[in-house]
Amino acid sequence: MVYFVFKISKFSLIELNGFRFELIDKLGTNVDILTESSAGERFYNYIKKTRCCFMEDKDVLILEEIINYCDKIANSIAKYGNSYELFDQNPDYQDVCAFQTMQIGE
Repeated sequence: MVYFVFKISKFSLIELNGFRFELIDKLGTNVDILTESSAGERFYNYIKKTRCCFMEDKDVLILEEIINYCDKIANSIAKYGNSYELFDQNPDYQDVCAFQTMQIGE
């Protein structure tokens, strides 16, 4: 289980729940999202010892962009084929994947 704790100012609970399902899909593990106000001190002490992330709103936006870039790479693989030979022979395929990877690195 991975816990994400958010300070909610710009995001509704419905938006966070949609984001939760995207994270579960991408991470391949169960994810629980809590608002900062719902996570008491005892819980904070517990999750500090476990695998967790504390995220500000801007970090959520960054993660959503990274997911978007990964989806674009997956779409390119579906379009051009899942083969190194195809990738090696197609400059357009290389450019799309390189650009998306570079954007993630930013």
